[in-house]
Amino acid sequence: MSIGVNAVETAGKPSLRNVIRAGSSAVLVGSMTAIFALSFAAIVYSGPLVPFLSQGIALTLVGAIVMALVAPLLLSYRGTLVQPQDVTAILLALGAASIAARPGVPVESAFATTVVFVGATTIVAGAVVYATGVLKLGNLARFIPFPVVAGFLAASGVLLIRGGFDMVAPADGSVGNRFVEIIDRWPLWLPWLGLGAATAVAMHRSGQWFVIPLALALGLGGFYAFAWRWNIDQAAMRDLGLLLGPFEGTSFFAALNPGMMRGVDWTSLIVQAPVTGVIVGITLLGTLLNASGLEIAIDGDIDFERDLKGVGISNIAAGLAGGMVGYHTLGETLLARRFGVVGIFTSVGAAAAAAMVMFFGAELLSSVPIGLLAAVIFYLGIDLMLTSIWDQGRRMPPIDLLIVILTPLIALALGFMAAVAFGVVMAALVFIFTYSTIDLARLATTGANFHARVERSPDDQARLAKVGACVQIHQLEGYVFFGSASKLVERLQSQFGQEQKPRFAIIDFKRVVGVDVSAWAAVERLARGCRQQGTHLSLTGLSERLGAEFGRFDRTGSMAFGRELDDVLADIEEELLAEARLATGVVEGISADAFTLPAELAALLKKYGYWMNLAAGDKLMAQGARSDHLVFLISGRCRASIEDRQGQPRVVSRFLPGAILGEIAYYAGVPRTASIIAETAAIAVRIDAETLSRMERDDPAVAASFHRMLAVVLARRLMTTSRLLNDAEL
Repeated sequence: MSIGVNAVETAGKPSLRNVIRAGSSAVLVGSMTAIFALSFAAIVYSGPLVPFLSQGIALTLVGAIVMALVAPLLLSYRGTLVQPQDVTAILLALGAASIAARPGVPVESAFATTVVFVGATTIVAGAVVYATGVLKLGNLARFIPFPVVAGFLAASGVLLIRGGFDMVAPADGSVGNRFVEIIDRWPLWLPWLGLGAATAVAMHRSGQWFVIPLALALGLGGFYAFAWRWNIDQAAMRDLGLLLGPFEGTSFFAALNPGMMRGVDWTSLIVQAPVTGVIVGITLLGTLLNASGLEIAIDGDIDFERDLKGVGISNIAAGLAGGMVGYHTLGETLLARRFGVVGIFTSVGAAAAAAMVMFFGAELLSSVPIGLLAAVIFYLGIDLMLTSIWDQGRRMPPIDLLIVILTPLIALALGFMAAVAFGVVMAALVFIFTYSTIDLARLATTGANFHARVERSPDDQARLAKVGACVQIHQLEGYVFFGSASKLVERLQSQFGQEQKPRFAIIDFKRVVGVDVSAWAAVERLARGCRQQGTHLSLTGLSERLGAEFGRFDRTGSMAFGRELDDVLADIEEELLAEARLATGVVEGISADAFTLPAELAALLKKYGYWMNLAAGDKLMAQGARSDHLVFLISGRCRASIEDRQGQPRVVSRFLPGAILGEIAYYAGVPRTASIIAETAAIAVRIDAETLSRMERDDPAVAASFHRMLAVVLARRLMTTSRLLNDAEL
């Protein structure tokens, strides 16, 4: 889908109504952009850095302008507004506070270091996001567990709220306990907290664009109404620290000067590397999440790689100007779209508003209550908490919701980095616990239902169905670690207490991608138990790497490994069949290369069959050929093979004396599904369709007996397959 780039979503010449709508959108979106930028500047350049707030505001606005102008030229949807973000702003504020709090660092040096920290972080984030787009690695960010993301957002919300308190009720050291100090100064923050909370709730319930500007207008009007009622003039308000500023002159831009960058404390800057790393990750994740949300909202296609590169370049450009980290702002972008503005006019309007504030707004902002910006911060923090805990948390399992709730509490008590680490560790533990409850056994069955790929005589198949239960077969899949391995060991060991203990246990690792060290220990424990119970344990399907590791960890010497499941199972079946024949006094058919036909079948084949003497390599049937006959194998061995995609033959089954070949394709009336070739010299008897028709015409009783015999063979196979599917829970 092509996304439009026109300034206003309208056909033909723009009407006066559309121009008014576009202008209203520019004013509203631009004002909100400027207010958010001012709020983020106020929270980053706070505390000891307040004397440099003018320069901080100017740098933030310059960065916002650069982002607004660069991004729409590069992104998929040109109506996208890219601006500094609340989550990254609070992280930058934490880094700035840490820099300002370092002992022995002059406040001027702390400010210069903070400016470099903010700009460098923005550049690094931009470079990483751009590289991610170039390398097409955007999907990597989607592997972050959702509870970690939600907990991170909730923690960001809590820290934003704390930042709001620091703005309107900064610590003055009059009370040793910060919590008690905030409670004592409730008149300074409670009205603004209430305004922010009411705005967040109203936005959640209504979703209307006018809620935020209306709330700000009411807050500003209420503040000055209160001041008028109690005869508090601006000088008194400024002395009480209720207003922004005072700012020198009328322009924030004039506050910028080259001298403000002297005295950067590079040691303090290096210490903030972990914070920069977290901001980089959040920028990458936020870009992808917001781009995904935008794609849904506009019902159009977003090129994620293009947007990553666009956001990366925008951040690099803004960082060079000292601006803050940013990415897609969904609220203002969709608000402009609601007005019908879908092109770059949105970003141009936002840039123009920010420029007006930067060049002419210093004097005006000197009359703005600092609590109004704090209300915006409160609103953003509460909105993040509502979204993460209320909106998303209600759909989470209880354990995931607990992670989301605990993460912000840990952020308050131990710091943001500790909260992020807690979320990651807890998500990993939940995953490990949950994964350990998953049965890694793709198939758990016995030798009575699962046979080697060897076709035997009907009598031998019946014998295996009786004696095969002593063979336990477990085919594993996925990654085996201590939790899942212990569960498998417990299951096998529980069978040792049964009346019929397994003589053979086979664990197939063909579909296993990896095994951790603890799992090796669990398998070794199983091997000891098998040895004590007289059970022969075989590990099959091991890759060369896994086989070498098992050999290194096998201290008992009681594990057999290095072969394929089919080969091991075929040997076990031969051993069981030999025992079963001896136990029943059957001596015929003991040889694997010969088979004594039952008298009735021998007479039938002698009368109606075509006897063939085959040499090794002779082809009995060809893949894809017409199915017009079936074959009884009297002596020798044959194999069935199919051609893979490269045209190479692959053996899928082997046939021993007494086996019936080609009967399924014959009765189904389909072409041969495999080629059958003699592996050794062999004797076989062929009965073709014409012969069978003659049998049915001349000797119907014999023909009925013949079909009944084949029906029994097919029915036994179907019963075995049904039991196998039941074991596989299919």
